[in-house]
Amino acid sequence: MDESDEQLVQRVRHGEKQAFSVLVRRYEQPGLLVARSILHSWHDARDAVQDAFVQAFVQLRKLWSPHKFGAWFLTIVRQCALLHRRRQAGRARQLVPMDEESAQEAASDAVLSAEMATLIARLPEQECVVVSLRHLKELPVGEIARITGRPVGTVTKQLSRAYARMRPWLEGRR
Repeated sequence: MDESDEQLVQRVRHGEKQAFSVLVRRYEQPGLLVARSILHSWHDARDAVQDAFVQAFVQLRKLWSPHKFGAWFLTIVRQCALLHRRRQAGRARQLVPMDEESAQEAASDAVLSAEMATLIARLPEQECVVVSLRHLKELPVGEIARITGRPVGTVTKQLSRAYARMRPWLEGRR
């Protein structure tokens, strides 16, 4: 049986650093979805999530409710992504030849239609996160609730509101 977030956090706090790698595997994809919704780039999202994991590891002792690691970590991801975006705002991007990693990133982006990604990005942040986790990661509502630290009813309501918000946008594009 998988260990709970609380058990893993306690193990890390007691010096078992390898337990943190389980948390990394568990929250890397949800973190990428949150960061990507803010940064609109998988490459930048990976950088933000990496920064967030470092920050989470360093600040793990400050986490008062270890069972809420997922929600706490996604908050750190959001903060790192916003900081990353602010840092980029002043810099002009230069065009560089596409390397293999960039080509793979472009292929990954092609999985989602640009139009749907644009619609999801237009949603309020909380709705964007739950819709991304539900449809891009194909997670069940209960898992989304656990990851975000929200009750199942709240996640269900946010999904419903997001779908209602997206419906006119989709109908207007026909």
